[in-house]
Amino acid sequence: SRTSGDCKMNISQKGFSVLELAISLVISSIIYVSFLGYFVNMSKGDLEKETNAKIQEIEAALNKYVQTNGYLPCPASRDDALTSSNLGVSTDCTLGSATGTTDVTNASTTIRIGAVPVATLGVDRNYIFDGWKNRFTYIVVKSLATTSSSFKSYAASGTGPIIIQDKNANQTNVSNDVSYVLISHGMKGYGAYNIDGTV
Repeated sequence: SRTSGDCKMNISQKGFSVLELAISLVISSIIYVSFLGYFVNMSKGDLEKETNAKIQEIEAALNKYVQTNGYLPCPASRDDALTSSNLGVSTDCTLGSATGTTDVTNASTTIRIGAVPVATLGVDRNYIFDGWKNRFTYIVVKSLATTSSSFKSYAASGTGPIIIQDKNANQTNVSNDVSYVLISHGMKGYGAYNIDGTV
């Protein structure tokens, strides 16, 4: 008969030790973070490309509008719902500021701040948003967005009512050549109206 002490078992021990498991997790984490950073950067680059492409299309549509009508379109409301039939429809720059727009007067000249009038321009309604799904801000000198005669007779003094500055507050436009401004508020969306039409 055998006693329990006589019984020998030959068990092969396989698997990771705690140290090996820890090293494996560290390596996996480094690889994961590297790939995550790559895809985030790639996604950001794609959204910037989408935004720039939309800006080019909007500017082409604005130029076509001027050629056809003799003046720029007035901005649309920034807070119209996506389901609204008024989404992207120009407001009337011969009147006071409409809901969802802001009029700012500098001396005798007034600018209107609003959204891109995509419906009036005849471009896809999705062009009201940049790549981050925030609404572009469209700013125009009101006198340039009323009638063709007003457009032709407009003359700004100095740099005009629209002054563009760089991040150091240095003025970048040195003549009265700015008739409108188109703004994407970027990835962080500071100051933008979002996809739902709220700030």
